Amino acid sequence: MVDRVYENNAIQSPPVAPAAPSTGYPTAGNPAQGIPATRPGPYWYYMMNEALRQSVVDAGLVPDHLVLDQLSKAIHQRVDPVALTAYRSVVVSGVAALEEV
Repeated sequence: MVDRVYENNAIQSPPVAPAAPSTGYPTAGNPAQGIPATRPGPYWYYMMNEALRQSVVDAGLVPDHLVLDQLSKAIHQRVDPVALTAYRSVVVSGVAALEEV
């Protein structure tokens, strides 16, 4: 999925972060008002790809651009099964307790 594979023109070292980045929200721009559209730039694509790639790697998977469900698998592997357990309040021998449902 995210193993740094592009159709063409990739370079061998990561892009550097912009010295004076624009922060805020993207815009399509407005030529009539002289407002240019937001340009993500190479560092933004690098940053997003590396964040996704690290999720796959942290789940113990090997990034593979031919396996398109790796991010989904990584997320499902990392979900805390305890957090998915449901409980209800009960009283046992006069004491409040939680019972797994």
